Amino acid sequence: MEARQLLERYAAGERNFLGSNLQTANLSQIDISGAILAGANLMGANLSLSILQNVDLSQVSLLGATLWRTDLANSNLVESNLSQSFLIRACFSHAEMSQANLTQADLRLADLRSTDLRGANLSGADLRYADLRGANLKAANLRQADLTGACLSHADLSEASLDGAILERVELSQVILSDQNLLAQFGAIKVQRMSKV
Repeated sequence: MEARQLLERYAAGERNFLGSNLQTANLSQIDISGAILAGANLMGANLSLSILQNVDLSQVSLLGATLWRTDLANSNLVESNLSQSFLIRACFSHAEMSQANLTQADLRLADLRSTDLRGANLSGADLRYADLRGANLKAANLRQADLTGACLSHADLSEASLDGAILERVELSQVILSDQNLLAQFGAIKVQRMSKV
């Protein structure tokens, strides 16, 4: 399917685009809120400045895609592949992203407030200055991730893996930690305000 066809069908009231092939499609600056794109191929697609609120993107391939300033609030990205994608300033607020693959993704300044990232793979991801307030990162893989300046206030980091992660200037007030190793790791950077559960 071409981007033009998708937009024409969406404008006509269609919302189900399950399994569509939109590889490398230019879908920038569009609004397809509420669409169903589960299982679609969006590898290398450009979705910059688009509005994709409440979109079903579960099990979608967004490998190497560009989603600069894309609004994905309340969307379903469970088990999606966003590896090596460009997600600077993207909004994932309240999105479902459990088990998503975000390895080496660029999430600088991304809005991940109250996002469900349970079991997500964020190894090597660039999360500098990302807003992760209230995010659920339980059992997430954050190995080698750069969290410089990120806000993790009220986030759940229980059972998360942070080996080799960069944790400079992180905001950790009321962060939830259940692992002694994590506590030791954060203690090493002299973080004050945090709660242990």
